[in-house]
Amino acid sequence: MGQSSSQLLLDSALRGDLEGVKRAVDAGGTIDGSAVTGDEHRSNALIVAAFLGHESTVSFLCGAFPTFIDWKNATGGTALLAAVLAGKLECVKILISHKADVNIRNNDESNALVIGAFAGHLEICEALLDSGGDADVRNKHGCNAILTACVLRRKNIIELLRERGYSAYEDKGK
Repeated sequence: MGQSSSQLLLDSALRGDLEGVKRAVDAGGTIDGSAVTGDEHRSNALIVAAFLGHESTVSFLCGAFPTFIDWKNATGGTALLAAVLAGKLECVKILISHKADVNIRNNDESNALVIGAFAGHLEICEALLDSGGDADVRNKHGCNAILTACVLRRKNIIELLRERGYSAYEDKGK
């Protein structure tokens, strides 16, 4: 028995094969979670493409499946959170332009800014802030973006957040 069109879609996304992705979508493949990675994350094709930085695939899948842009995997990760963690700025910009929720949280309650601060991606943190990202959001450990940056000594991100009015001692909005 052959692979399902959704599995072919996932496999093509892993390879960054845009033409293969398009063929799989034409054959009925979807990113609704019917085909996911075999690891503990159980990610769909959009999350995989975003994490790997396959920009054209991310853009195509966002257009083809706009209702799945914020689909969560088993760890609460989304395409945006994956792209932020992996440092894929162009994929982050594509997802934001397709209205990905910049304040969505994973199972740890971390949003994209906390993850960006954790990973040390300054330009991504700037893009998230410019798109309405909330640096006051705290994860289940009580850390927001600036506290995360402080703990990890991400001086450039600390400086950015301070320039934007955030403090490690109090939430900006309070």
